[in-house]
Amino acid sequence: MKYITGLLAMLLPILSAAQSSSIKALSIEDTVPRVKIDSIINYAAASAHLADFQDGLLLLDFWSTWCSACIRTFPKMDSLKRKYKTLQVLLVNAQSRTTNDNRPKIERTLNRLNERTGAHISLPVIYDNNQLDSLFPVLYVPQVVWIQKNKVIAITGSDQVTAANIEKALAGDTVNVHMKKDQFSFDRNIPLFVNGNGGSGKQMLFRSLVTGYIEGIGGWKGEHVENNKVTGCYFLNQSLLDLVEEAYADLNIYQANRTIIESTNENFKNSGDPSFKYQHSFCYELVIPPGTQKQMITYMKEDVKRYFGVVVKNESRKMKCLVLKKSATYKAPQQNSLRGHFDLEADSRKKYIFNRSILFAVHALNEYTPVPIIDETHTKDDISLDLPYDLSDIKGLKKVFANAGLDLKEEEREMEVTVIADL
Repeated sequence: MKYITGLLAMLLPILSAAQSSSIKALSIEDTVPRVKIDSIINYAAASAHLADFQDGLLLLDFWSTWCSACIRTFPKMDSLKRKYKTLQVLLVNAQSRTTNDNRPKIERTLNRLNERTGAHISLPVIYDNNQLDSLFPVLYVPQVVWIQKNKVIAITGSDQVTAANIEKALAGDTVNVHMKKDQFSFDRNIPLFVNGNGGSGKQMLFRSLVTGYIEGIGGWKGEHVENNKVTGCYFLNQSLLDLVEEAYADLNIYQANRTIIESTNENFKNSGDPSFKYQHSFCYELVIPPGTQKQMITYMKEDVKRYFGVVVKNESRKMKCLVLKKSATYKAPQQNSLRGHFDLEADSRKKYIFNRSILFAVHALNEYTPVPIIDETHTKDDISLDLPYDLSDIKGLKKVFANAGLDLKEEEREMEVTVIADL
């Protein structure tokens, strides 16, 4: 199965979250005590107090240098701070000593972000502050603490930090956000409800369980294995599309632009609302007698049909696509001994593919284009491309390929696609 263990968009685990401190962790409506800040970057003074930043709305954005999802939100946070004069944002490096984050490491992280994206982050960065770590313990970063009039008004993920929510808070209105509350006692390696992990169940031999989104346990996928035998799998806070694709991994061999969703199930229809995942994600856990992965997949398919009324099939359909061919002016690039590399990161200013095969370029770009790209160049030549910022920009891609002596034309082709449909 194509499991990717340990990632849910923007929810990543701190290595050791429990803080051995007598300081009481704060909750919503609690008053924030006086906090001295001795280690701070991007600030005029060498030290400060948290109260220095509490004239309006204060956001404490907890992060770590290894959390790319955290760093990706810095430009947004910086932009919002510039937009709202009474908004203060502090980037709080969580549990710095546990994660071995120090000032040079943090500054290198900020410099790399600037070099790669052009984003110059002017927000103050706090690190190695045990008092803040104890007042606001965190298991999954990013975590944003909202403070107003010296009281905690919300603890959320960074996805809830929007202009609309900030304006409501600044106006004194109630902010309707999804509250984040990490479960520090949860162990993803123990099946749900087993050994106190939600209840008892030591004698359980077979179980198929589906729940809605569970706050505070992160997002994970994995298998249960004992003595080299598969005993089940778990999907925690995952989308229905992700669950269906995993259940039908043997059929769903095509990229997203060759996957057609014909199901009427509302859980496939992401509206772009940042809170969509909280209403439309699921936890699925399967516990079976020791067996094979193939047996487990069979059970998963049955459960997808049973619980969600969805089936997956492969079909041959005629559909619009982009066909890449050599132009009359095409000349094979000179062989280059330099190692191929690429950068297709969403926030990178310069996206490129250097000295990689045309087949690789086509496969990589198919992750971004709304319609499939088909390689009909019939060559194994390596290629270098300076790509448009928006990798779904078909007009821009056509221009890039034209510069390389290749034509990218809109045509129709009979091709294999994966269809997700209702039973």
